[in-house]
Amino acid sequence: MNSFSEKLDFSSKKNSSILCVGLDIHPNITPQSNLVSYAKKIIRSTNNFVCAYKINLSFFEIYGSLGIKNMEEIISFIKKTTPHIPIVGDGKRGDISSSSEMYAKAIFDTWKFDACTINAFAGEDSIKPFLNYKEKGIFIWCKSSNPSSKDLQDLNVIDLTKKTQPFYKTLAQKSIQWNQNHNVGLVVGGTYHNHLKEIQSICPNMKILVPGIGKQGGDIKKTLSTYPDNIIISSSRSIIYPENGQSAHNIEQEARKMNLEINSYR
Repeated sequence: MNSFSEKLDFSSKKNSSILCVGLDIHPNITPQSNLVSYAKKIIRSTNNFVCAYKINLSFFEIYGSLGIKNMEEIISFIKKTTPHIPIVGDGKRGDISSSSEMYAKAIFDTWKFDACTINAFAGEDSIKPFLNYKEKGIFIWCKSSNPSSKDLQDLNVIDLTKKTQPFYKTLAQKSIQWNQNHNVGLVVGGTYHNHLKEIQSICPNMKILVPGIGKQGGDIKKTLSTYPDNIIISSSRSIIYPENGQSAHNIEQEARKMNLEINSYR
């Protein structure tokens, strides 16, 4: 059980879960000195209710080299204590091919993430270095959850067939062509469920990582209204920072509650 898809299928069935918990440990809430211990508390409290963990690199890069060491310690802890649960490196890397090759090596060879998020804005040659890792999961950033995503992602473009459509649809169609190793998925924000439905109709067999559920306002029921088995719902703040306190018990209860709600609509 070495590939991302194998680990994801196993953990999803074992925990009856399509919930991914994001370890977005915010410096305004948790000081760097408590970062690793708090991450371990989250992992211990949630590992029976998740199919994956997602580490947003920005919450560790903010501390420089010490933050990277913290991240590596957390990755090691997950792999040691819950080796069946895959880890997504959320860095949305993407550049010209030579730079992307280094990004891919860092994500997969150095830090040994099971999957990553990437930015395909520079086209196919920029993402090939990631796609070449056939056992890894590659999630292409297609439609983000933030309000101003429409400024660019919803712009109409003309594709090679002279058809006019929003850029995010063209990107979804391109991702099918790039999915030669059957390891490509998409990132689509849960705050845009109508866009999600459109993208799912284009890519019904691809995994879609859906952030924005919880504090950002994404709706679980609407998100799971079509193709629910292809969805991975990602939630961070709602689970790791419960409103009633940050105890291990409260974190566990939030993860349990969200997983039960998700499963009620599957």
